Amino acid sequence: MPKITSFTHVSDLTGETIIPIVHGGKSKRTNLNALAASGLAPAGPAGPAGPAGANGTNGTNGANGLSVARPMIFKRAASQPALPTATTTFTFATNDLSELDNGWSLTIPADNGQPCWASLASAVSSGATDTIAPNEWATPVQLVASGANGANGAAGLSQATVFLYRRAASSPSLPGATVTYTFATGAVDGLSNGWTTTVPATDGNPLWVIQATAISNGASDTITAAEWSAPQKLVQDGATGATGATGATGATGATGPSGPAGANGQSVARPLIYKRAASQPALPTATTTFTFATNDLSGLDNGWSLTVPADNGQPCWVSSASAVSSGATDTIAPNEWATPVQLVASGANGTNGAAGLSQATVFLYRRAASSPSLPGASVTYTFATGSVDGISNGWTTTVPATDGNPLWVIQATAISSGASDTITAGEWSAPQKLVQDGATGATGATGATGATGATGPSGPAGANGQSVARPMIFKRAASQPALPTATTTFTFATNDLSGLDNGWSLTVPADNGQPCWVSSASAVSSGATDTIAPNEWATPVQLVASGSNGTAGLSQATVFLYRRAASSPSLPGATVTYTFATGAVDGISNGWTTTVPATDGNPLWVIQATAISSGASDTITAGEWSAPQKLVQDGTNGATGATGATGPSGPAGPSGATGPQGPTGPQGATGPQGPQGPGGPQGPAGQSAIPFVQDAPVPSAVVQYQTWYRPTSKEWYVATATGTDGWQRILGEVSALSVITEAYIADAAIGSAKIKNLEVGTIKIADNSISLLTQSYNASTRTSAGWSYEGYVDGEGNWVEPYDARVVLTSHSVYFEYPGTLYVWGKVKQSFPRDGMWFECSIRVNGEIIDDTLGGGSKQDGVPLLAKYAANAGQTLLVELCVQGDFTITYAAGKSKLMSDRRYK
Repeated sequence: MPKITSFTHVSDLTGETIIPIVHGGKSKRTNLNALAASGLAPAGPAGPAGPAGANGTNGTNGANGLSVARPMIFKRAASQPALPTATTTFTFATNDLSELDNGWSLTIPADNGQPCWASLASAVSSGATDTIAPNEWATPVQLVASGANGANGAAGLSQATVFLYRRAASSPSLPGATVTYTFATGAVDGLSNGWTTTVPATDGNPLWVIQATAISNGASDTITAAEWSAPQKLVQDGATGATGATGATGATGATGPSGPAGANGQSVARPLIYKRAASQPALPTATTTFTFATNDLSGLDNGWSLTVPADNGQPCWVSSASAVSSGATDTIAPNEWATPVQLVASGANGTNGAAGLSQATVFLYRRAASSPSLPGASVTYTFATGSVDGISNGWTTTVPATDGNPLWVIQATAISSGASDTITAGEWSAPQKLVQDGATGATGATGATGATGATGPSGPAGANGQSVARPMIFKRAASQPALPTATTTFTFATNDLSGLDNGWSLTVPADNGQPCWVSSASAVSSGATDTIAPNEWATPVQLVASGSNGTAGLSQATVFLYRRAASSPSLPGATVTYTFATGAVDGISNGWTTTVPATDGNPLWVIQATAISSGASDTITAGEWSAPQKLVQDGTNGATGATGATGPSGPAGPSGATGPQGPTGPQGATGPQGPQGPGGPQGPAGQSAIPFVQDAPVPSAVVQYQTWYRPTSKEWYVATATGTDGWQRILGEVSALSVITEAYIADAAIGSAKIKNLEVGTIKIADNSISLLTQSYNASTRTSAGWSYEGYVDGEGNWVEPYDARVVLTSHSVYFEYPGTLYVWGKVKQSFPRDGMWFECSIRVNGEIIDDTLGGGSKQDGVPLLAKYAANAGQTLLVELCVQGDFTITYAAGKSKLMSDRRYK
């Protein structure tokens, strides 16, 4: 977490000059009294005042600090895009890149339905610009992809520490009424009892301060009288010191002034502002001021804010600008804001996203004669209440009463997605002296100037400017990972970290289905490098995690039914079921049909209803049908014509249908048992015994089923025929009661039919000795009917969004106990109704495509895929076969296999 402090005290009670502490640097003290007392000339008689000594020569300028930035560029593409091919120039003062090509931009492009990719490079230079070659850009990483709209996240908590001031001779009373704090403007309304938000002018009375924390998920928060801290005396006028005695004759002329300090490095930031509007809103019209220390913007107008506004049903737009300055603030003109881009719009609710991050800066105070030690134990900060628990070593959250000692302050940042955050001892900044009692009155006037002294030596060279950077490291893990354990070295010129361990990297790792975590630390040094100890890394925070699929879309169809009747017929009386995939309508009653019935002289009536559902079918109740409408009817009969001649007799009509079978009669009683049948022929005489022989040479079998045991090789045989050629071995050298050792199995593979349900411990079979030989990937035939097309511009110039009919035909999870290689083989059949159709089949492991194939034309039959994937120990792989394309895709049972060269569970 950042440890950045800045104080402006320039002297203390000892008369020493204190160089301000900036960005964690060490204070340097120069005792001016000691310098004034050194090198005194011998005292002579008082004479007229001599001329002033010549000024010393200016010291040489310190080396300029390095300007360091890490520009990020963005591009939308269906797959990982190529990097820029031109050398670009980065300007630190404007945070801009020139000559950027290949479709990349400094801002996030508007959503066009394709994923957004990001790449990073380092810009490091002591000058105003730095050039970035094409090979310096990092491999593009998918930043975000369009998915089903998730539910709006819970409103984040806004938090601010509110300070009030008042001058009074003694501790004044607190505000008596409730105060309202507005987060967007910082306005405090309802103040009473003489308290103000600004420091009142001095009137001889001490200045008192109180504080309270405003925290709310709304636009403002009310602070009751009980929430204010007790008044603390912040500062008071020091007593005027007595006039000192007239000083002795002045010493030799003072040493010339020190040379100017080296130029400060520039602070660079890119603030984001937000606004909700139905269409692209206008940008701010006022010039705003960005403060680097607080990351705040003042003067923001036109409805824009630094935080995402609450959801009002309209899209949320975002804009950004660059703040670059060597001072504490930078002004941003209206024309510096980027064109607003739609960040998010309300849509159908998906699953809730991960909790957002809460952040607060925590200050602790203590009075002590010298710099006190930091808190020794971890402290817990609760965001909702602002409470700090577990403080030790005399530190408090409020300013302690004055006791004659200086007031010291430390700070740390609490950041977490939970309700609280733990601040360890190593996260606190070094103690800084905030205020102390007034100094003794000024020394009396200096006596007359003595004789001219010798020219003083040249002043020392100015201190080198400091290089400042904030490297970020990334790691993917199922839960919050441990931080690096080794001390790393950060090089400012290359923006690189050496010695990084424990699986962390400077770039975002490829998606493996696990959340991505991020941590950061501060690198501050006047040299070319800075070392970062393990305890300097901030607690890892989850940056992003894969979301879950949204809800299924709705299928819709208009269903028409027809019936002929003399007058308006009654509606179907029962519930009807409509199947979207086939258009079948089941359960129709009251004579209605889905096809137009043949004419029978009656009018044709029609009714309609709408089937709409997220499932495969929808039920239509009787109340959903429209009133019957007469679609068509026969015209009126013409005049009767003359009687025609009698025609021939027609054929005989068909015979009537056979009537139903009569009921079965009762079962009759069981009859008597029949006589016993004749006996079978007598079998051959049995043997009185089965011979057994134990011998090393092969004996001659005397009878069938004779047994023979060979002790030399521990083998057992049975005779299937007489003679020496009829022996068949039934048992080998290992029996069911023998202990299986490495000497018997070694590295041979054992199939499931050999061991069956016996339990085999790891001490009996060495690692990697059992392999998964093959496993059927799909147990039954899968069929998917669908269609898809890429986006295109229609005849009227309108963009038609792409339609993706990709479906998962089958999936399977495999767990690897030991590292190995997974082989996947599949075969897909695609039948096209006509030319011009296409399809794509892909094998995916944990969402990553490891093999795919395209097919087109009139017919593709049996298109194979073969892929392999290297698995780590303890890794579970989700293997999926996905297809997209036109019309029917068939995936036959047994047409793919999983193969592995290592054991799995």
